[in-house]
Amino acid sequence: MDIPGFTCKQTGECCRKRRIPVTLVEIERLAQYRSIALPVFFEQYLSAATVGNDTVLLLGKAEDGWCVFNSEDKRCRVHSVKPSACALFLCLEALKSREGYAWSLLFGNEEGRRYIARRSVAQEITTQYVQAHGAQWDEKAFYEGMAEIEKRQATLARQTLRAARQADDTTGFISFECPACKVRSSCCADRPLTLDDIRAIAEYKNLSIEDCFTKYVAEEGSEKSQGMLALKRAEAEGPCVFLDRENNCCSIRACQPAYCRFIVCPLYQLDSDMHARYFFGAGDLEEQFRHSLAVEMTQRYIAQYGHKPDLQGITRHIQLLDELLKRETLYDDFCASVALFRYAQEPELMPRNAQDTSS
Repeated sequence: MDIPGFTCKQTGECCRKRRIPVTLVEIERLAQYRSIALPVFFEQYLSAATVGNDTVLLLGKAEDGWCVFNSEDKRCRVHSVKPSACALFLCLEALKSREGYAWSLLFGNEEGRRYIARRSVAQEITTQYVQAHGAQWDEKAFYEGMAEIEKRQATLARQTLRAARQADDTTGFISFECPACKVRSSCCADRPLTLDDIRAIAEYKNLSIEDCFTKYVAEEGSEKSQGMLALKRAEAEGPCVFLDRENNCCSIRACQPAYCRFIVCPLYQLDSDMHARYFFGAGDLEEQFRHSLAVEMTQRYIAQYGHKPDLQGITRHIQLLDELLKRETLYDDFCASVALFRYAQEPELMPRNAQDTSS
């Protein structure tokens, strides 16, 4: 893993001191890379062990304690296909770097979440294999396990994955498949909408902000809109005007309102704490900070103008939003307020991205 501000010294000490768990997928990849028959790989390179609450397969160690795939000069001979445990491992020096193990490296982006989710599936199936067969080779069980991993990982491509930091500091995952949901239209209505969202939709639709407001914003709010604006419905009791009902998906995905992007599937909202964790765990800190200010500006606008478009009022509140986005102290305060919901304590570990916030 590439860690900003950290350069690995390649001492190999982590290869000597750490035990390296591997999944069935990684075993097959390593065996193919080294041209080792799978029965031989199981017999000569693996052992079963209990690590914490998990039953795992571990790569073997040489007599001197180094990983069996270290060369004489202590370099990794399988670096291009190294196990995920190696790819994800951060030594103490990395954790001392400026950013450390920040949320954005894995959980703050879709690719990272899918990487972890795929690994979790492979780990679960591997655990089942070990519980039944230990570190012994069983051809039928191995390929059945591989088929199950492939099947379950294939479903991840169609799902939305969310990660959040749990109360015990572990990472929680949930997944949901919006296009396949039979009650999807029930959540695609009256979602909270900010002036910043309207600006994005206006740009996407090539409209003025005032015209976009008039055309797409509901004339009054509802309980679901939480004191903010809301998009119009396609009909009186129908879903959002932007729901593509033929494909059962959002037709403005490229500029989808922030609340729609951050919110977890209502079917998973067991309590307010869960809602908060997965809501504030979504997106990156810049996006969440921007949304929080946009909410405040929108509520101020409604208090003065209601749900009607007023060009001067809209312009003034959006300009104020852009000014507030540049204030580092506000950003730091916001980071501290949502740290509980993030995987890492990012206010201390991850500096603010250098980007233009005026658009």
